[in-house]
Amino acid sequence: MPFQRSSKEKVNDGIQRLQTLYAKCVTHEDRTLARQQLKLHQREHIAWERDTVWRQMIGRERRGEGEGDRKAIGATLVTEADGGLFHVATPVGHFNLTRKKIFLVFAIAVFIILLNRPMVDGVEANRCFAILVFSTIMWATEVHCFLYVRVASVD
Repeated sequence: MPFQRSSKEKVNDGIQRLQTLYAKCVTHEDRTLARQQLKLHQREHIAWERDTVWRQMIGRERRGEGEGDRKAIGATLVTEADGGLFHVATPVGHFNLTRKKIFLVFAIAVFIILLNRPMVDGVEANRCFAILVFSTIMWATEVHCFLYVRVASVD
């Protein structure tokens, strides 16, 4: 089981101690007011961080520092074709093998292997571990599961 009773008790004990200290220092021993203020502060902090991240992302896109292969033209993003490692002509069209596609296949293969092999105790914990490893590989290799439309110029 991913969350054991002892772990939950430790977290709850830490929360209670924090609320007690906050009540002593800020709200003159009023634990209800302390709990309300801490929840409000947490909500405001999460909203502030979310807004900050969005502002940074928008600023990068405007400066052209986005995904690397995308260029901002007005309000439209145009994706340039990624130079692949191999170009294969098939009856249905051209297939471009890139590093990101190789990393995506690798991440999926590791995910499937980890799902079928017990690495940790418990089915749920093993699934969580497989998702964690898959997400880490996708993040570390900067593979995105978004499909970009290739814009061809007409001469």
